Amino acid sequence: MDTRQREKIALIVFALLILLSVCGLCWYLIAGHSWNVAASNIDDTFGEMDGYTAVVFPGTVDPAQVEEDEETQDSVNKRINPERAEKDDPQADDAVDQKKDTGKPLSSTKGTKALPYTSSTQPRPERVSDEEVVAKSGDEDLLDDPDHEHRPVTTDEVMDSYEEKGASVFDLATDDLARYEDGVILKRQGHRYGVFSVDSLMPYKAIEDKVAYFAAYEVDFIVALTPSTSYVSRVAGIDIVITTSNEKLFAMGETIDGTFYVNAPLVGEVGVILISPSNVVSAKVVS
Repeated sequence: MDTRQREKIALIVFALLILLSVCGLCWYLIAGHSWNVAASNIDDTFGEMDGYTAVVFPGTVDPAQVEEDEETQDSVNKRINPERAEKDDPQADDAVDQKKDTGKPLSSTKGTKALPYTSSTQPRPERVSDEEVVAKSGDEDLLDDPDHEHRPVTTDEVMDSYEEKGASVFDLATDDLARYEDGVILKRQGHRYGVFSVDSLMPYKAIEDKVAYFAAYEVDFIVALTPSTSYVSRVAGIDIVITTSNEKLFAMGETIDGTFYVNAPLVGEVGVILISPSNVVSAKVVS
C-alpha cells in the first residue's frame, strides 16, 4: 500500500469520526434533554425536589373557545380532506357496514358531523389528580366534599404541595397581565427571575429594551407573559414564554430557538413550570 492510499484511508476515517461526533452531540442534545425532563418528573413523583423551582400559574384558556376552535378545525379538515373526515366518522362506517350487510341504499347522513381529527403523535398532558394535591396539602376534608370531583384546583393548593416537596415556589398571575407591564424581578433560592407582560400594542423596541434591562441586572431567567407567541417570537433573549390564550402548544411545553414556550391550561386548572437544579425546564398541568 503506497503513501497516497494510506492518506486517503486516514482522511476517510477522520471524516467518519467527525460525523460520529456530530451525531453523538445531536443525540445528547435531544435524548439527553428528554432524560433530564424524565428525571424531573421522577423527583416530582417521589417528592424529592430540593433545589427545584416551581412556577405556578392559573389556567386562562376558555374551554368553550377550545371547543369552538376544534369545531372550526373539523370543518377545515372536512373541506381539505373529505375522505379522511368520512373515514374518521363512525356513523359513516356504520352506514358502509349497513350497505354491505343489506345491499340496500344508504340512508341520508345529512346533518351529521365528523369527529375532530387529533394527531396520535401529540403527547398527552401530564396531569396530577386532585387526590394527589390533597394528599400533599393535608386537607383531607376535601375528599369528603360531594362537590370535590367538580371543584377546580387552586394555585394555593399546588403551591403548598410543591413547598412540602422541598421546592422553591412562586406564582404568576397569568389572569392579570397588567400587573407585569413595567416588569418585576423576583428572587427565589438564589435565582433571579425577570418577569414582564407583552400585549399587541407593545412595539418590538420596547420588548427588546425590557430584555436588555433584565440582562443588565443579570437575572437567571427572563419570563414573558403574553396572549400570543407572535408578539415575542422575533425577540431574542427570552428564556420562558407563557401564553394565556389557546396557542395549541404542547401541554408539557416545547423549546423553539432556545426559548421554552408553554400554554396556560384551561380555566379551573393550574399550570406548573419546573426548573431543575441543572436549569432543565419542563411543564405540567394540575387538574
